[in-house]
Amino acid sequence: MDKKILKYLEFIKEKKIKQVDGARLIGKSVRQVQRMLKKYLIGGFKALVHGNRGKASQRRIPREVRVKIIELYKTRYLQFNITHFTEKLAENHNIYLCKDTVRSIINSLKLPQKKDKKKIYKRRERKANFGDMVQMDGSLHKWFGNDYSTLMAIIDDCTGVIELHFCAQECFECCVKVTKNYINKYGVPNSFYFDRGKVFRVNNYNKDKYETRPLTQFEKILEKLGAQSIHARSPQAKGRVERLFGTLQDRLVAELADRQINTIDAANQFLNDYFIVYFNSKFTVAGNFTNVHLDKPANIDQIMQKQYKRRLNNDQTVCLKNKIYLIKDSLQPGVVISINKDFSGNLTLFCGKFKLSFKLIDTKIKPVSPEKVVKNIYHKPSSNHPWRGTDFTSPKKAT
Repeated sequence: MDKKILKYLEFIKEKKIKQVDGARLIGKSVRQVQRMLKKYLIGGFKALVHGNRGKASQRRIPREVRVKIIELYKTRYLQFNITHFTEKLAENHNIYLCKDTVRSIINSLKLPQKKDKKKIYKRRERKANFGDMVQMDGSLHKWFGNDYSTLMAIIDDCTGVIELHFCAQECFECCVKVTKNYINKYGVPNSFYFDRGKVFRVNNYNKDKYETRPLTQFEKILEKLGAQSIHARSPQAKGRVERLFGTLQDRLVAELADRQINTIDAANQFLNDYFIVYFNSKFTVAGNFTNVHLDKPANIDQIMQKQYKRRLNNDQTVCLKNKIYLIKDSLQPGVVISINKDFSGNLTLFCGKFKLSFKLIDTKIKPVSPEKVVKNIYHKPSSNHPWRGTDFTSPKKAT
């Protein structure tokens, strides 16, 4: 109890001041001061102490629940942040608490823990329609185990719908697989927004030889699909997919570790069976958006391959990657032959829309360049060189 209140109550008791003045000095109403004075006259200053002081709250979390939360956090969810841990308590253990309550329980352990990342706002508004633009990128990280692997991600700029695929490194095959999975589910988006990596853009080329910048294999595929390629000049420009990786490196790593997944195949199976659907259902932006995706092409398997152009030689052959193929069909020399190569290395040759028959007849042998003889460029001073010392006496020549 505040000593100032006791002092003024004593003044009122001894009638040194009026109740009105005492109420003004204490900062309470006259009726409240009258009630306090009545208790003070009967039981002294102890009667003014609240009756619940020292007692446990009736709304306190049961001790059994607190012990269970602490045990689960220590044994299973130590890598999870507080928000993620709270969601898992409700999803897997039927413990429904707010994250502030869970944080207070975990803080009592005085353990180092992850802090919830502050929400970051970006100025550029989302696209108006579902499928206007998707952002695409890869993240090299220790997603499981001690080895690095790459997670390719596609996120719709309007709704936040994602598609994911694990691979060893950011390469053409991985980009094609995640793109094909997205198109099979939603259709072809209007544009792709990615960085200037070697898979997405040819950065170094002979400007004297090419009038315009040549396209990469992935850009050629997008061009056939009718999607536009947009290259960002900084990571901040495609901030939505960059922030997605921040969330995934927090949540997905913990989910994979919780299920003891340590291979790329098992991780992709987990993504397709559970995580992508779970993530989209939880984080997708709700709204009445118009779906502007184009329909999936019927020949998508043929489009999603490496594509080469070669001119037919006079002997009805074409050359690709140091190998010579004989065309069995009769064609005019000089016509353009389209060569498609799938991930298994199988080739399909076309002249326009006409599929060609061919066979491998020869492999070019690269000439072996002779080994270069590296000459010793260092000069060894003679035995009587001055730098060897003033007292040096050179041997006499034999006569």
